[in-house]
Amino acid sequence: MQPPQNPYNQPNYGQPGGYGSQQPRGTVSLDVIGEAWNLVKPSLGQWIVAMLIAGAGAAIVSFVSQMLQRPFTPTPGSSPSMAFWAITFITQIIGFVVNTAIAAGLIKMAIAQVRTGVASFNEMFSVTNIIGPILVAAILTGLVTYVGILLCIVPGIIAALGLCMTQPLVVDQNMGAVDAMKRSWEIMKPHLGSTFVLFLVLGLLNCAGLIACCVGILVTYPICIVAIALVYRDMFGIGGAGGQSMGYTPPPIANPNF
Repeated sequence: MQPPQNPYNQPNYGQPGGYGSQQPRGTVSLDVIGEAWNLVKPSLGQWIVAMLIAGAGAAIVSFVSQMLQRPFTPTPGSSPSMAFWAITFITQIIGFVVNTAIAAGLIKMAIAQVRTGVASFNEMFSVTNIIGPILVAAILTGLVTYVGILLCIVPGIIAALGLCMTQPLVVDQNMGAVDAMKRSWEIMKPHLGSTFVLFLVLGLLNCAGLIACCVGILVTYPICIVAIALVYRDMFGIGGAGGQSMGYTPPPIANPNF
């Protein structure tokens, strides 16, 4: 007969023994930044390759778009033609699809590392089977945030914070866009203040990376992505190798060992 488990014993997050199935903690903490660095540091090479692939993909799309637009670019004093607007519209859609897929791939890579302790840029290419829900989620969350911004900015910030876990839920749990938005809002709503502080610090961290001759972003951006994956773990839990995540379970009311 095994002794009863103490529900207050937390998994050893960020350490070799803490991988696999990880229960949610129900908190948003700045501690995830340090933990993210501990995860990124030994696999920095993989993350730099992933960042270079992501940057190259975005640059190629931008270059091709400019080449396609160039023959139809209006001369000074003339009005843009219908062909110019059509090419611009098509290239904007292509850019949106590619950049959204890249962002989702980086999230998938980060969640996989939090789950297994191993970073692999191959994870970036494993989101093609769910690209539809990913794009729908990006469009809907963008629209909700945009409408909120129009309503005196603050509602847009609140919407963005409450829906920030939509993409991780789609990527990790294969949820539909609307269901992921509802779930993200339900779980993140009580933690909007701490989430705002975290994202503010992550934004400042990326600014510091850009200031460091732009090379620093190759380090700071992976830290931010993994930190977001750690927040996802803390709020929703991360399943084992099969990837079945668990919903948020409130902690016990009292510590029986106290």
